[in-house]
Amino acid sequence: MVPNSVSLYDKNLITHYNLGSGFYFSENQINNTKRDEGCVHKIAKLNSNVNVNILNGDLLSSIGLYNVIIITEIINFELLNKINEICRINKIGLIYGTLLGLISFIFVDFGDEFIIKNLNGEKPKKFYIKNISKSKICIISIDSLSNKAIIKKWRFSENKRN
Repeated sequence: MVPNSVSLYDKNLITHYNLGSGFYFSENQINNTKRDEGCVHKIAKLNSNVNVNILNGDLLSSIGLYNVIIITEIINFELLNKINEICRINKIGLIYGTLLGLISFIFVDFGDEFIIKNLNGEKPKKFYIKNISKSKICIISIDSLSNKAIIKKWRFSENKRN
């Protein structure tokens, strides 16, 4: 299922920090372009069937216009709680998550009626990263909670931006 419309809302200015993960930003936008304005045209090019625009109004009063709200940056708990409350009252899905280096989190609330079904019955696995090598072939050592050592190998190459 593809949305027919996506609105971006991020009034923070683009910084050097954003260039590492904001693939649609450029150096000439640093400290003079808001993040939503800096990427809206490039995101719109990803799918011409989806209308991509910028939300210029008040965020809290505009939530009711959407089916799902996605937050990808850490916000204070009071604001998050208010957004979630508005979403629950209006039966709007909320996805809140971010990546902080090797640590990430995600919170999903699609209301009390939304049920996730486990199709294969397997319990989720949890792992701790024990070590990451600094070599051409990156070796990541992982300890599982069951004390069985697991080693995965990935090859990383330099990621060049255009």
